[in-house]
Amino acid sequence: MNVNTYSSRSFKRLITYGLVGAAAFAGEFLSFLFLYAVVPGSFKLVIAQTTSFLFGLTISFTGSRTYTFSRGKGAYRFNAKTQIMSYLVLALLNLLISNLFLYVLVHNVHVIALYAKVMVMAMVAIWNFVIFKKLIFRTK
Repeated sequence: MNVNTYSSRSFKRLITYGLVGAAAFAGEFLSFLFLYAVVPGSFKLVIAQTTSFLFGLTISFTGSRTYTFSRGKGAYRFNAKTQIMSYLVLALLNLLISNLFLYVLVHNVHVIALYAKVMVMAMVAIWNFVIFKKLIFRTK
């Protein structure tokens, strides 16, 4: 495989990851805005964050497996079940870490919740790309 083919494929994967990420971002952020506005009580930040995170997660996994890291049947190192389980473990860690960062940014640093949400989502997107590429959707 020559360098140009590898670079072209990597660039295409990065662009597709960006598009899938934009769809996941839109789904997660819009559901966060809605839930943050309508959920009453002192736990509304956690409820809005957790629910919107799970919604974005679903969009992200489906898009990543179907478009960004799609390699055809039998090309992945791990089967779909293992990928889903790995993705769910990563999602749980992401959820815990993002809830912690969101809480700290909003309550300790006094960042507006909507801005903090965008900051946390960007942080998660960056490390997820590396983990997806190197671990979860790794090819044989």
